Amino acid sequence: MRRRRSSRLVNYDEEYESSPPSRRSGNRDMRKRVAVPEHKCEEGNDKGDLGLIELKKKNNTKKRRDKDESEPEAADSENENDEQDDLARSIGEVVRVSGKEKEKRNHYKSFEYDGFQYHLEDPVLLVPEKKNQKPRVAIVKEIYQTFDGAIMVTTQRFYRPDEAEKDGGGNWPSLNMREVFYSFHRTEVPAESVMHKCAVHFIPLDKQIPPRKELPGFVFQKVYVTEGQMVYKLTDQNHEIYSKFLVVD
Repeated sequence: MRRRRSSRLVNYDEEYESSPPSRRSGNRDMRKRVAVPEHKCEEGNDKGDLGLIELKKKNNTKKRRDKDESEPEAADSENENDEQDDLARSIGEVVRVSGKEKEKRNHYKSFEYDGFQYHLEDPVLLVPEKKNQKPRVAIVKEIYQTFDGAIMVTTQRFYRPDEAEKDGGGNWPSLNMREVFYSFHRTEVPAESVMHKCAVHFIPLDKQIPPRKELPGFVFQKVYVTEGQMVYKLTDQNHEIYSKFLVVD
């Protein structure tokens, strides 16, 4: 640390090693470059020097004023760029259009946010609705851009057992901390609500849930129906629901 500090001091001294010119010699140099009106020099060299000083002051004041006027514009431009970087953007071509006029929506297969890309059917974690809640688990079902340019996502929700209310009060029990319930509940959220991707696996009821080290992520075996607040077991009749999540035969 001492060497680095002394190096900086040496560089500073080297930059100003030569003694600065005297005030009059500096003014004579200025007279060579700047034409001073004759009436400013009629009363002698001192008057001429004062004229140059006033001229320099005016130039410096103008420079400061121009700089002050330009700085807010530069700051506004930087703020706009930062805001754009913080927003999600669509990727690829429009796959379909729904709605009309101000209800018009352009639908896409994927979007990008915070340096990551997300696609249809991706399991993701969403920002919790309240501070004391855990992130919500969901599937990306639709990606669309609204009339005003905002990127929105329609998600299909998984419910944690402590989130699934039971008819008559309380919540549905769970035998595994990683368990979630499949549901048909869909919600629309801003794309910026997506935190990151996650893994969700279907485990048939006749199979044992593998340890987390062997199969990281969430697991589900049941479906939660929000209308009646009931939980049902998934069977072969629900093949279209869990086939894409099936990892254990």
